[in-house]
Amino acid sequence: MSGISDDVDIEASSDKDMEILTKMSQIRGEIKSILPTVDALYQAHQQHLARGFQYASSPAWGKWQDCNKRIDDLWNEYIRLAQQLDDNDDIIEEARESKRKMDKAFMDMFGQHF
Repeated sequence: MSGISDDVDIEASSDKDMEILTKMSQIRGEIKSILPTVDALYQAHQQHLARGFQYASSPAWGKWQDCNKRIDDLWNEYIRLAQQLDDNDDIIEEARESKRKMDKAFMDMFGQHF
């Protein structure tokens, strides 16, 4: 599920833009850093199911929800920051598409609960 880069592919035209771009890069890095946890939770969830337990009793479920909410909040903050930049349409659309892809991947992993 990785494939997300820490870099934001745009140049700053001011100090304010540079500060925004730095925050956006940090957000991408934080999202990327959470993905191994999501993968580990998915593996633990699959092992739980393989042992014949129910979805509802999976210890990974609550932890996964926390990760999912955190990533969703980070993408929303990233988009909010991008809206402050000039010529931001491509950046915002790329972020929204990444968020949609990540949401779909999460639904595919744990979608039975939705």
